[in-house]
Amino acid sequence: MVKTAAILFGLVFLVVGILGFVPSITKDEMLLGIFHVNFAHNIVHLASGAVFLLCGLAGAGPSRMFFRDLWNRLRTRGCGRVLLRLSADPRHRGQQNR
Repeated sequence: MVKTAAILFGLVFLVVGILGFVPSITKDEMLLGIFHVNFAHNIVHLASGAVFLLCGLAGAGPSRMFFRDLWNRLRTRGCGRVLLRLSADPRHRGQQNR
């Protein structure tokens, strides 16, 4: 089950990362008119999706390790800081919802 979840998460993250680069779907830096996206955010989604997918394809053991141990470390140290910086991007300040 954890292997399937890792593959599913990987595919979803990869699709969202790719859709962020499609101009007809991303208008005014909004993915599907709901989520703010930019180049760096799309790269983070693609990288996360690739890691999820590789762990899922490697088997249940690596998937379990990723979900339980590695993801907690990355989230608290690395990914959390990156996502915080992306969310505090000054280009999004002062914009009103349309």
